Amino acid sequence: MSLLTIVQAVAEEQGLPTISDVSSNAPDAQLLRRLVNVECNALARRKDWSFLQEEHTFATVASTAAYSLPSDFLRLIQETVWNRSEYWQVRGATSPQRWQLYKSGLVTPTIRDRFRIKSTSGTNEFYLDPTPTSAENFVFEYISKNWGRTGGSTAADSVSANSDTVLFDEYLVERGVTWRWLSQKGFAYAEERAQYDTTYAQIAALDGGGRSPLDMASNPVYRPEAILPDGGYGQ
Repeated sequence: MSLLTIVQAVAEEQGLPTISDVSSNAPDAQLLRRLVNVECNALARRKDWSFLQEEHTFATVASTAAYSLPSDFLRLIQETVWNRSEYWQVRGATSPQRWQLYKSGLVTPTIRDRFRIKSTSGTNEFYLDPTPTSAENFVFEYISKNWGRTGGSTAADSVSANSDTVLFDEYLVERGVTWRWLSQKGFAYAEERAQYDTTYAQIAALDGGGRSPLDMASNPVYRPEAILPDGGYGQ
């Protein structure tokens, strides 16, 4: 799967001239290249895809409340923040109103950690409260913005060269680029959008192995079975 194969598939379907270089300044190549990036960025923000999930660990420093987020951080996966040194889950994300209540109001101090992601001089950082007084180990999981690969293996949040690849299903990206191209050109795209939505629902449902089947029985999924001998009963 590459940027070139995606662009060529859409171009062929729409009756466009063959595109041999997606990085060229040809109008069709420019537009389709741009729409692949638009579609993939939209997909990254639509679901917590398993292949975009990353884990980040860091150690606190005494008297330091703010910590840098990973360079590829897109958004936090909720309820994954833990203090591994104390073996407890960190409360949050705390709202701005409650954060100010804790920091500015008459609130009884707590030993339980809570967190908030907020901007400092235009850069988001991970804040802890109470401010750590020693080195402790923290962890959280997040969604990476790097859905693409350039130069063979370099993670990236955009693609532009023929051999660049995307982590999303190629057919899904093609369906998304198709309806977006038709929309850009002022053509009807309702049928193509419906096909895209159906494809998205199918692929999203299977991501990460799919959901466990619904079991209405009161017993757990694991049901131990009795081991009986082949014969000699009652001896």
